[in-house]
Amino acid sequence: MENKINYKTYKLLKHLATISSVVLAICILLTFIQFTKDKPIFINLIPFISLEIILLILAFISLLIYVINRIKKQKSSNYKYVKKEIIYLYTSLSLYMFSFILTIIYLLIGLLVNNSSVIKISFYIIISIFFICIILSSIFETLSRLNEQILLYKQEYQKQQQLKQQNNNLNKQVIIKNQTNKDNKIKTKNNSKNPFIED
Repeated sequence: MENKINYKTYKLLKHLATISSVVLAICILLTFIQFTKDKPIFINLIPFISLEIILLILAFISLLIYVINRIKKQKSSNYKYVKKEIIYLYTSLSLYMFSFILTIIYLLIGLLVNNSSVIKISFYIIISIFFICIILSSIFETLSRLNEQILLYKQEYQKQQQLKQQNNNLNKQVIIKNQTNKDNKIKTKNNSKNPFIED
């Protein structure tokens, strides 16, 4: 039975997770700059909080669309996932969610703690954990679909080979037909007698 999902499906979905991760990293970096630098980005906290909320909503929507579509694709696929691959998938999704929670925690630390050295120390800790989570979630997500991706590439290769074979067959038929027409014209030309030429 042929798979309903093509080999590009997961690559396109992966962009949503990447967008979410980048936006979350920007949120953490903005919080760090806002509360640790002598000259903050925003003098008033209202625009800063508004920007952070907009970025968090954007990251959450992107992550939510990714999670929903990834689970849908996993369930609609004709490929039968083994238990290990399902564990990898849900571990990956959990790590993405945890990175979102880390971003919110760091924003709250920045808003509630007035000590810039505490904010700096927590930045280094949280950003390290954040990037470890993002890298691990990406690895687990790739591991969860690796065998299916190989199957999809094989199916795509077979389709391409079939199309190539069909095109070759069509080309051969056209060449044979052209050759036959050419031979017929030559025979017709040779068989026709010119009444004005004597034998």
